[in-house]
Amino acid sequence: MNDWFVTVLVSVRDMAAKNGMIALAEEMDVAILVAANEAHERDMTDLGSVDVDTTEHNTGRASAPASLERVRRYH
Repeated sequence: MNDWFVTVLVSVRDMAAKNGMIALAEEMDVAILVAANEAHERDMTDLGSVDVDTTEHNTGRASAPASLERVRRYH
């Protein structure tokens, strides 16, 4: 995500508020939300394009079930 972009917008908002530009500071709040939302949507789109190798032969199953003694040892 472009966190730097949101950081710059927050800095502008803070400077506007400190200098009595309340309307501008309020508009910057909206701009910050829009920028954060668009960056989040872009990140989610990028996650959807991850190339995953499906040729691996991992079934996701454990090689052997846990015994009752092993489970009790951790409780």
